[in-house]
Amino acid sequence: MECSSEVGPSLILLSSYDTYGSAFMKKSQAGIKKEQRGRIDNPVASLESDSAQLTTRGIARFRSGHPWIYRGDVESHPVPALGGAVRVVDRRGRFLAWAHYSAESEISLRLLSRFESEIIDREFWLVRLEQAIDLRQR
Repeated sequence: MECSSEVGPSLILLSSYDTYGSAFMKKSQAGIKKEQRGRIDNPVASLESDSAQLTTRGIARFRSGHPWIYRGDVESHPVPALGGAVRVVDRRGRFLAWAHYSAESEISLRLLSRFESEIIDREFWLVRLEQAIDLRQR
């Protein structure tokens, strides 16, 4: 299946599929190149300022499988690169997920992946787009 090289912001909506532990999530891990698995040096969020620390309530929301984290559930707010992904961490700094962050929205974090080794780049979005198209064609 061919995908357009144009990947727009509407694809963020596709990200909610991987947060519920579905087969889709397992397929997204399979899309990671073998040499990239286990890497923790994701280029989109490598500085501590690119981490969003959750409150106890935010961690509970995350663990329940919810794909969004609200502003009130974020204890420390990141300073991400424009359009970049941020690390979502618990109070001890342990990785929970990758997410898009918005300082303006009540929904501050939109979860992208629960795999620390997953690289959020153009290939990530192309794989997600292909998977979403496949799901809709079933």
